[in-house]
Amino acid sequence: MNSNNHYELLGVKRTATAQEIASAFRERARSAHPDKGGDPAHFLRLKHAREVLCDAHKRAAYDAELAASSSASSSASSPFSSSSSSSSTSSSGAAAAAAASQDELPRAPDNVVAMQISLQDAVRGAQRSLNVNRRVPCSSCAGSGMRADLTPQQRVNAHQPCGVCRGARIGPMGPCGACGMSGVQLSPSAQCAACSGRRLKHEHATVPFEIPRGCADGARIRLRGQAGAQPGQRAGDIVIQVHVQASDGFELLHAHLITDVNISLLEAIAGGERALRHPDGGVKRLRFDGGVQPGSYIVFPGLGLNEFASLALRVTIAIPRLTPSAAADARDDLARALSACSEAHAHARATTTRSVDSSSERSSPLLADAAAPAGAAFVDRHSIMTEADFVERARADEQLHADEEDAQAHAHAHAHAGMQPGNVQCAQS
Repeated sequence: MNSNNHYELLGVKRTATAQEIASAFRERARSAHPDKGGDPAHFLRLKHAREVLCDAHKRAAYDAELAASSSASSSASSPFSSSSSSSSTSSSGAAAAAAASQDELPRAPDNVVAMQISLQDAVRGAQRSLNVNRRVPCSSCAGSGMRADLTPQQRVNAHQPCGVCRGARIGPMGPCGACGMSGVQLSPSAQCAACSGRRLKHEHATVPFEIPRGCADGARIRLRGQAGAQPGQRAGDIVIQVHVQASDGFELLHAHLITDVNISLLEAIAGGERALRHPDGGVKRLRFDGGVQPGSYIVFPGLGLNEFASLALRVTIAIPRLTPSAAADARDDLARALSACSEAHAHARATTTRSVDSSSERSSPLLADAAAPAGAAFVDRHSIMTEADFVERARADEQLHADEEDAQAHAHAHAHAGMQPGNVQCAQS
């Protein structure tokens, strides 16, 4: 039996299934396990053979190396005899196998970074960059930790029990960091000179990214594979948690904009209009109907941070203090005004939602009529609702957005999961 041939070591044929390989490993591991008095080095070779042959990508690379080594050294008794031809072939095969195995590793934890942006950047979008210190797979050995010029036989013999955990994967203080919980280490002579066998190298990088137009407060921007890798884990993601800084008299509720407006009693009854400087740099002329109650929200859809969000005017009604004689005159004037406008606004009242709630007073970015550009178009599509109804709608929008992000993250994790079809039965934790 050739102890350097994975198939012969496990006593299986080249056509063996993953289930047959796992069964053969369990049978031999019972007697070879160090706890049963077996040779630790032999047990590690069995374990390494099982891990290679149970992984579709690693097995394909290993089979290619076997074929290349056999054809390149026909006079040698072992398919892993070293020669210049097989060494060259095996080094390229080792790099390919190591690169393929990176995709099979579990993903390292995400690196969550909080970032504050201006209201203008949230509306218009912007280009930003992030400076990161991270660990990445060594480019010299493709993350294998071994010298690129090793022959297949030397690669197999390069593994030895970890000097800290002695193959148990658990050290005195918990999961063994010396071997990345693999239970094995590389012999010093086989280690890559660039990374000293650690498989990873430290890197300082600047990662550019884009803040999309209409970025909502609390949104998450995910930069795939840009966080650092860890021993036994491929690179995780950088997740940028966006906080939009409210300014210019606006409040934010997810992607919705809120600002206060003070209207007269006559405007509350008969309707009116306001000019407002929007964070996108333009001026919006907002026209609203009568029947507005104190604390109501006049909601203009599509004028929030993006086309799916709204701009809400939180209403305060100014009621003047009058002398008794002036109040009597005001009653007469108000009665005439109500009579004149009731018929004109009947249709608007029938098609617009109106209800009442309370709200606090604050400053507003509204412009004086004289400051509004003469050519600015009116925006009159709106609804009038309570604060509770508006908040409920905004939270529903926020939950929908969060569900979409979670679905995308789940799909990404599933697509890069460590267990792939074809080797599920032999998957290792």
